[in-house]
Amino acid sequence: MPWQVSRCLLLLMGLTPVRILTAAEVISPRVPGFERFYTTPLTTLDEAVITLNPVTGGRLLLGELNCLSCHVASNEFQAVIDTKQAPILDDIGSRVHVDWLREYLNQPHSVKPGTTMPDVLAALPMADRANAVEALVHFLATTGSVTESPLDTSSAKDGAALFHNAGCIACHAPDGDKLGDGKVTDLLTTITLPEFGEKYSVPSLTAFLKDPLKVRPSGRMPALGLTDEEYGDIAQHFVSRVRHLPNVNYAAYDCDGSDFPDYENQKPLSTGVCVGFDITAAGPKDKLALRFTTFLPVKTPSQYQITLRSKSGSRVSVGKGRVVDNDGLHSQTLKAGNVVLDIGLHPVTVDYFHDGSGASLGIALSCDGFFRQPLAKFVSLSAKPPNSVPSKSGFVIDVTLADKGRVLFASLGCAACHQLQVDGRPVVSTLKTTSFADLKGANGCLAEAAFGNGPRYGLSRQQRASLVAVIASSQGDAGRTETPEETVHRTMASLNCYACHKRGPLGGVEKERDAYFGTTQQEMGDEGRLPPLLTGVGDKLKPEFLKHVLENGGDDRKRYMRVKMPKFGGSNVNVLIEPLLAVDLQTDPQLQREYPEAEYRIKAAGRHLVGGQALSCIKCHDFNEHPSTGIRAINLTRMTARVRPEWFDRYLRDPQRYRPGTRMPAPWPYGQATIRNVLAGNVDFQIGAVWMYLADGVNAAVPFGLVRQPIELKPIDSPILYRNFIEGAGSRAIGVGYPGQMNLAWDANDMRLALVWRGAFMDASRHWSGRGIGYEEPLGDDIVELAPHAPLAMLASPNDTWPTTLARDSGFRFLGYTLDLKQQPTFRYSFAGITVEDQSIPVKVDGQLHVSFRRTLRLTGPATERLYYRAVVASKIVKVADDTYHIDGFLTLTLTGGVASIRRAGETCELLVPVLGSASIIQDYVW
Repeated sequence: MPWQVSRCLLLLMGLTPVRILTAAEVISPRVPGFERFYTTPLTTLDEAVITLNPVTGGRLLLGELNCLSCHVASNEFQAVIDTKQAPILDDIGSRVHVDWLREYLNQPHSVKPGTTMPDVLAALPMADRANAVEALVHFLATTGSVTESPLDTSSAKDGAALFHNAGCIACHAPDGDKLGDGKVTDLLTTITLPEFGEKYSVPSLTAFLKDPLKVRPSGRMPALGLTDEEYGDIAQHFVSRVRHLPNVNYAAYDCDGSDFPDYENQKPLSTGVCVGFDITAAGPKDKLALRFTTFLPVKTPSQYQITLRSKSGSRVSVGKGRVVDNDGLHSQTLKAGNVVLDIGLHPVTVDYFHDGSGASLGIALSCDGFFRQPLAKFVSLSAKPPNSVPSKSGFVIDVTLADKGRVLFASLGCAACHQLQVDGRPVVSTLKTTSFADLKGANGCLAEAAFGNGPRYGLSRQQRASLVAVIASSQGDAGRTETPEETVHRTMASLNCYACHKRGPLGGVEKERDAYFGTTQQEMGDEGRLPPLLTGVGDKLKPEFLKHVLENGGDDRKRYMRVKMPKFGGSNVNVLIEPLLAVDLQTDPQLQREYPEAEYRIKAAGRHLVGGQALSCIKCHDFNEHPSTGIRAINLTRMTARVRPEWFDRYLRDPQRYRPGTRMPAPWPYGQATIRNVLAGNVDFQIGAVWMYLADGVNAAVPFGLVRQPIELKPIDSPILYRNFIEGAGSRAIGVGYPGQMNLAWDANDMRLALVWRGAFMDASRHWSGRGIGYEEPLGDDIVELAPHAPLAMLASPNDTWPTTLARDSGFRFLGYTLDLKQQPTFRYSFAGITVEDQSIPVKVDGQLHVSFRRTLRLTGPATERLYYRAVVASKIVKVADDTYHIDGFLTLTLTGGVASIRRAGETCELLVPVLGSASIIQDYVW
């Protein structure tokens, strides 16, 4: 490997000739889907839906090697080939270092073993090859220049952890090629990586990782859905791990963590050499000081700037002079200093200390001629450095060579695969090739040795055989229609979905990679660390959610699963939706049920079943923002947005059928209800109730037993008044719970009836435990929010906008409340000389509580012509009788004692009643 790492530098210096790899040394193109399914003995699945043979394998290779970009095929044949577009090269010069580009074009199979890019110069004589490479490099360099930035050791460590835990290992090998068993294993399904530190800078690799689809739109390299900082960490990891020889001496000293030690008179704890200014070279230790010494060779005299960024104290000296002083205990701080350097070798000393928390050190060098780059790139332990500070001119584009490169880019066929625009116009390929239908046998690109103008792919025997087979069969298959299951398999094999997911008997995490799929909750077993099965996924997920997760990735398992579901891009994965539905979707007409009770009571039953006093789903599943009381499985409030109700129904009856080995217990074992006092123990109704309740999503009321140890207030013989912060009723709320599970909340800031609801009243544990801060939600179900803001206003005309100022700031005065003989409150307030008494009580019909409140407002005061009462605010108000209105399709309001009128108010409707003086208004709320 040392020869391979330094080859670029030696080539630039003209010290070594180009060595071309022999055919035996070339690693064949790595196409994971092909290597996994088409290099073993032919297999026909028991389901007889996919046949794995050389022809289907050849189609996969045709797409991954981009063969049809040169060899034009019919539209019918092209439709069954998932072509991988080559990287877009519009700004290649701003992404990739020139020296790496030169090396890669010269030896693609050596620089990136397993690359699917052919050696397009394979048949050229040595001298012609070198000239062609140089011309192409100068042409591609016209598209930009790479921006550099300093390395950050602590960031690189975080990036290494992300690379090994976030799912990258599903396709790539871990550092050192060591897989889960601790042995060096080169799996044929591994997509090899080049030396990123040679290819990219930290900024350019970060940009690529953040949006790989911009450069590689076919989605073989997806985006992981990380933060910008995390992408930067991974870039730091790769750029910093380039295999350089040690170029810095270090000495480690004990210190108190607040200042530099006495380096000259104190004996070091340890000494050694390291690559760059590595603050971890002496091993982990709190309160450690380091002194680094090395040499900086300078070819061009100039004023240089040294930038020093560190947490805690640091300083840099060149020769005997201090250039930058960043002393003291501080957070991440950047300082810079200038120094004039002549030609020669200059001693460099870097001192650093830290207090053990978040240590970091970054040193960069720049001058008028080149952008800031890590100082570690240029320093050396000896007078014969492997590199030197670049001259001010740096790499200079030769216009003549660039023009020749542009012609070559077209004539060699590079433009057939790669998009590259010059002055807004794409370079067009001028290479003449044979159409796909006219190809014959193992000639041209398929030949074992390159000849003529043919490129060399370095194909394996099996790859060559599959490509020959698909060419031979293409005439008879041209009009053949691909089955939906074949489309699913082809797409999943192309995108390497099988690396993480299993569908039927195919795919799943390979045993050698298994150890890199981790979880934060070991109790969940494989369900908490391995991506889910895709068997029947078209039946499981709603089409709109399937589209969303395919296009944008998913995060529903992020609380416990370390591997991320990446983002492949809609154009690459949307082709899966229709065939998945065609193959997987089942119909379940039996779900059309007639429930025995009103919808709100069915939802209440579902809430009870989910809670801690029944099926206890909340023991394992999060609910909205509330964590579960045990392991933290997928959030229940996301469930109905993700899965189809028919699948949900079947899954709850027999979870093991759909997820063999799942820890999910069967809530209704053998089709029997274990909770028999809910909906008469009817399994169909109970499952439907759970779905109906969860269908409210984030608006679903929190089930019992999830938040704190509840202190439930239960009105039995008389009403209970609860004065506190109530969600939806404000900070001066007064809750009233009536016997019979009818409840309301009054807002004493706005003098309004804010909420009415049924079922349980309030959980006082939030306010009666600890500091008692925050707003408490009503404990029951079927909550109705009533009109916001003050109910009375003085309007110049009926068309004036209703005021939104807080009532108590607009002349209203709260006069408290009185209790009648049954302890039922009447709220009192005054406004504009009018005194209002407002009482709401449940209505009784035939001795039973009816599902309604009767609200009575008694207004006493002088006559006025501009006072209005606003009874309702809603999206839709429909008058169905002289005094009866339907509100938003679920609430019926009967109003007597005033002449009401409906008016539009922006996007809403309002029901207004003019008040001429003393009056009595009665409203019945029925829902």
